[in-house]
Amino acid sequence: MRSLAVYTVIYPAALSFLPAFWQGLRDQLLDGFELYLSLDAVTERDVVDLIGDGFDAILLEGPPGASPAEIRCRALAEIIQRHEGVILLDSDDVPLAGRLEAAHAALERVDVYGCALELIDEAGARIAAAPFTLEEPRLLASESDPLLARVNAFGFSNTAYRSDVLAACLDAPPHTVMLDWLVASRAHLAGASFTFDARPRMLYRQYGSNTASVLAPFASERVFRDARRVMDHFGHLLDAPHGHERSVAPFEAARSRATRFASWLENEGNLRRYTERLNARPGRTYLWWEHVAAKPSPAAHNATHEYPTVWSPS
Repeated sequence: MRSLAVYTVIYPAALSFLPAFWQGLRDQLLDGFELYLSLDAVTERDVVDLIGDGFDAILLEGPPGASPAEIRCRALAEIIQRHEGVILLDSDDVPLAGRLEAAHAALERVDVYGCALELIDEAGARIAAAPFTLEEPRLLASESDPLLARVNAFGFSNTAYRSDVLAACLDAPPHTVMLDWLVASRAHLAGASFTFDARPRMLYRQYGSNTASVLAPFASERVFRDARRVMDHFGHLLDAPHGHERSVAPFEAARSRATRFASWLENEGNLRRYTERLNARPGRTYLWWEHVAAKPSPAAHNATHEYPTVWSPS
């Protein structure tokens, strides 16, 4: 590909992490990569004060009052008119050496690229946990049980998209929380080809403001909220018009499961027991939303049955 955009959003909670992000990124911005920064409730002066004024980037002002999803969709709709592909990064994470080149190479072969991530804490120290990665990449192309009908491994920190694919996936409700999962799911349904790089290409920061946590312990309030968010995600995906080459049936079934599970968690005893079982599995790194990707036990025949801790592809 001759021209790739590199895109991220800078927002107040990520400002303190911006120097580490820029240190990991700046030497990778060679010819053929053009950097775009959306400013969400921050100013150009905020950015300059942290990384200096020597950066070469196109700054996109987020409209006042716009939601995170609106800011990203508007910016990406503009960017894809100028470039053949877009590499997506989160400004609170750290790109590792080779991140941009690996994405560039992958987009020569496929429509959507994702990579594994190593975990770091708020201070930037590596966390002694397994990397965030796919153990069953074959599920990406599965027709009967696709990975994206259960969990997400394609965030806006570790992915890249061909622009023609991304163009068909950006129409999202302003209040969308899981925009990354929505875009990836639409790309899957449209027949896009995916690949996942098992080599970690990003340092993924875990801290209190993470929208999606991948490490226990989980508070019961987060479990309840996240289960509702997953239910809402499938509504956003399925209640809007969508063309598809792949079967939508697994996603319809996933919405039904997510709705039943969210309803089951409304019982305080169920929520407490589920959270206790979830947190009794130390040292595991979950995919995004895997901690609430529960399935009913095979023997269940009523709404009060126990759920296993989390979904597993095995």
